[in-house]
Amino acid sequence: MTNYIAKDGHFDFLKSEPDTAESGANDGQLWKYDSVDKTLIDKGGNWNGSMDHWTIPKEGETGQIRNENSSLVLSVFQDTYGQDVVKQERPNNGDNQTWKRGKATRNGYFTLENPSTKKFLSNDWDELFLIEPVYPEVGDWIRKAYTNVTEVVELPLLCNPKYFNIYLTWINFFVKFVIPTIILVGCNIRILSEVKKIHRQVASFSGNKSDKKKELEARLASMISTVVIVFVLCNSFESIVFILSTQEMISIDVVQEYLRPLADLLLVINSGINVAIYCGYNSDFREKFVQMYLTRRSKGPTTGGNTLQLNLIRRRDTQTNTPLSKESQETTL
Repeated sequence: MTNYIAKDGHFDFLKSEPDTAESGANDGQLWKYDSVDKTLIDKGGNWNGSMDHWTIPKEGETGQIRNENSSLVLSVFQDTYGQDVVKQERPNNGDNQTWKRGKATRNGYFTLENPSTKKFLSNDWDELFLIEPVYPEVGDWIRKAYTNVTEVVELPLLCNPKYFNIYLTWINFFVKFVIPTIILVGCNIRILSEVKKIHRQVASFSGNKSDKKKELEARLASMISTVVIVFVLCNSFESIVFILSTQEMISIDVVQEYLRPLADLLLVINSGINVAIYCGYNSDFREKFVQMYLTRRSKGPTTGGNTLQLNLIRRRDTQTNTPLSKESQETTL
């Protein structure tokens, strides 16, 4: 079998013999059960004996293989040559009468194993006997690949002190926290500066700066500060945990069991909380959000950004010949 795999390759074997690759058994050790006729069917087609009217254990369970007509069960014996053979006898609840039904392959075939001998039920034309798995060297990886099982293992790289101290601690700290924080703060300061610049330009036309614009600037500054604070709190936790761990101030077991999952949770919260912050601080954003996602009917076209209404201050008619009432300017951030 080993030479066969080496010659044809693991995946070629998996493709050509899927039932064998998944179970580690050959065709003579694979069975299929007809629950209607209660018949055991041999995949290899070598059994000439009668296997009708039998009850067998359910998949993954252990029990007896019983003939309903004779009430006899399959039992394991050793012949004069020391070979394990199978015969029918009356039930005695012994280990030699116990069988475990294996997990079915995708084609519906399964093995019947005697747990006491670790051997599979097999056949040879007119005789049933036990035999060890023919292809145990197929390997767990073939069965896992065929059944789509994902296994998470700890690689040696994670246990490397240099990798942990240099990459996970300091490079991770600068790349995932320091640099993004600097970019976030810089961009938000730029946005706030541009808004104030627009307000000053509007105030130069109207002659003064209204309290509404001052309130808008304060609300915008508060919203930006909240976004930055939440980002710093959620993203700094993981880096702080790794730094304290490298300084041996926190046990690595505590980090892996409790602090690391908490750090992942904070990252998820940071990714989804910005929408709630925008809705809380800006009524226009909140109305557009509700209109786009929470209601089916739309009263008009929506904008992709956050629109700040910068209403010009209405001048008294006695101060100017051209009143600017109801005139507004929209700035999209």
